[in-house]
Order: sequence, then C-alpha cells, then structure tokens
Amino acid sequence: MGTKRIEQIRTNALVAKELHTKKLRGRNGYKIALNVMTIIVPILFLTAQYWAKSTQLEFVINFVASLGSVGLLCMAIIAIIIDLDGKIIKHTIGVKSNIYVATESIKLMEENEESKLGWFYTYVAEVDAADADSLSGVSGKEKMAAFREALKQLFPGESSIVCPVCNASPYIYEAGSCQVCGNKPK
Repeated sequence: MGTKRIEQIRTNALVAKELHTKKLRGRNGYKIALNVMTIIVPILFLTAQYWAKSTQLEFVINFVASLGSVGLLCMAIIAIIIDLDGKIIKHTIGVKSNIYVATESIKLMEENEESKLGWFYTYVAEVDAADADSLSGVSGKEKMAAFREALKQLFPGESSIVCPVCNASPYIYEAGSCQVCGNKPK
C-alpha cells in the first residue's frame, strides 16, 4: 500500500489546515472589528445628541463619531468587495475538510486496506482543488511556517520529528535556506 503517499497526503492536509486557520483568524478579527464599530458609532452619535448636547464635548464627540462613521463605511465596503462572509465559510470548510483528510489518513495507514484508497484519493483531489482556490495568495514564508507547524502535528508527542529535506527540527527555528520549512539545514 502507498503508506508514503498517504503520509504525504496527511502532511499536506495538516499544512492546509494551518493555512486556513491563519486566514480564518485574520478574517474573523476583521469581522469582530466591523461588529464593534457597528455598535460604537451609534453610541457616539447618541451620546453627542443627548448626553453632551449643548456642552463643549458635543463637537468633539460628533467629530469622533463622524470619523468612526467614515471608518465603518470603508470597512463595510471592503467586507462586501472581498466577500468576507464567503471567505470565512470557505476557510472554515477548509479547516474541517483537511482535519478529516488527516484523520482518515491515519485510519488508512492502520487498516492497510487497498479497497478504500479509491474514494480517499478522489476526496483528497477535491479538497486540494478547493484549497488551491482559497489559499492561492499565500506567501512562501506562510507556507513554510505552516509546514513547520504541520510537522509538529504529524506525529503528536514525538519531539524527534525533523524536516524531510533539511533534517532541522520544527521545534527549533532558525531562519535558513530550506525550501520546504525555511529552517537552517542541519
């Protein structure tokens, strides 16, 4: 059976999961900031309208609220243009799909059943295609960092794991020339 191939598929799935998780964290942070602004801006206007009316603070609060409104409007337009909600959904599905592939890889290596490989390879191809679409803008450095994290998860609890290309430990990172993990070769 193609144990090496399945192990490579597991590694790729863990790398993709890490990349999706990182993208999801950033997109969710943007969504939280947008939600916070959606609450704060009306509160500022109401404060200026009722609490600070006819005081010296009214002008300052109105000015800050107006700046907040412009910021909120810009953030909302950006969220619509980049389809923020759609990207969050894609990355969430990407995380789940790649966790599933990584888990099934372990089962297939343990069971050693050739008959189950056909559907698995087909499913992996579909997940890889979706990953290629949603992770197309990922930089080389991000991929290398994700690979180091994936190596740590490949065999949990085994600290002797090393990059298959440069033999460097993912637990000890020194910027280097390895094309796969970015670590300094050993």
